[in-house]
Amino acid sequence: MLRLRDWSLRVTQVYRRQGAEWWLVHRHADPLVRHIGLAAALARGANLDKK
Repeated sequence: MLRLRDWSLRVTQVYRRQGAEWWLVHRHADPLVRHIGLAAALARGANLDKK
């Protein structure tokens, strides 16, 4: 049985222009955070009264 995994990533890429071309000079990836803390939820405007 094949088990699939969630590979959602937050990716940052930095490019540098050399002449007429763009070169990838840095790439960084982190797992996408799924859990949002209470403070972050409130900062995003979460409605804690909704049922």
